[in-house]
Amino acid sequence: MHGVDLLRFFCGPLRCHSVIGGVVAYEDENHLVGYFARSLAPYLHDEMAAAFR
Repeated sequence: MHGVDLLRFFCGPLRCHSVIGGVVAYEDENHLVGYFARSLAPYLHDEMAAAFR
């Protein structure tokens, strides 16, 4: 089983950012806001395509 790590798109080396590009990223301390999560779709696609090559 493989995982896809997208943390680099919203977390820095010391902390995760709650607002990115003027958009709230977290619904609560553990869950992304839906529209922010959907904005990660192209990056998820690229990571999954690379995993299946």
